[in-house]
Amino acid sequence: MTTEDPATTALDHARTAAGVLTTRLSGGVTAYRVHGDHGPWVVLVHGLVTPMYAWQLLADALAHAGFRVLRYDQLGRGLSDRPAVRYDLDLYVRQLDELTRALHIERAHFVGWSIGSVITSRFALASPDRVEKHVLIAPGMFIEPPLLVRALAHAPFGPKILASRAAAFIDALPAQHMSRPERFPMYVEGMREQLRYPGLAESFASTILNYPWRSGPEFRPVGEHPRPTLLIWGDADPATPYANVRRVRAVFPRAELLRFPGARHAPHVERPREVNDAITRFLAAEPATDDAGPAAAAL
Repeated sequence: MTTEDPATTALDHARTAAGVLTTRLSGGVTAYRVHGDHGPWVVLVHGLVTPMYAWQLLADALAHAGFRVLRYDQLGRGLSDRPAVRYDLDLYVRQLDELTRALHIERAHFVGWSIGSVITSRFALASPDRVEKHVLIAPGMFIEPPLLVRALAHAPFGPKILASRAAAFIDALPAQHMSRPERFPMYVEGMREQLRYPGLAESFASTILNYPWRSGPEFRPVGEHPRPTLLIWGDADPATPYANVRRVRAVFPRAELLRFPGARHAPHVERPREVNDAITRFLAAEPATDDAGPAAAAL
């Protein structure tokens, strides 16, 4: 007689209640949603601990504009499984690769936010022909590990200490993501919902300890690729500081830059109409036929 894993059972019930789609990949079950039934594919890749619900408005806008949109929860987040594995960049890129192949998405536009920009950049590095256009929102590149992470990286109880701070970390995110978080009362509730299911804290700690700190220079071949690239950033971002914009643009010299004055780490949540319109226009535009280089930046 076998006993069902309570964590798996709880997630299964939550997936059914939420009406998400699921597929089993090598790392476990991935929860996802598809918006639209025709048009070019757009794949949305979320940030560190803010799962696919944060893409709702952008997904709806793009579907309304004639795109098919895939958004999903990374392993360890949202309604996807929380396997007891190392949560590193290889895991997330493999999940993205397997999910798109399972859905027969051979080529798509990719939108990455924060660590999602690192994931999509690594994906584009490995599979350049599968990325049509590339959008990076507040990219998590050229980030130095915090002092606490450096102190706990090799400590025997480092993962447990970081896991114990997961809820506090989530509660602090709205003020980093938005200049006026009180206008978005449901935002933190969406993040905290993940804590109902065992494994979130442990996967969070593993991701922090295995985060691709200082990443960026290795993506120069991605930035030099002729595909159109759009860089969106709030200049008041405290999580991935706007001060890094010149270093990121050195890696992505062809990218068009859209700066959002006063916006923080989640401009697509804080300023949805402007950001959604900009991304929709960018993805719908016909690629330039010449090699004129990057578009004018809003510096």
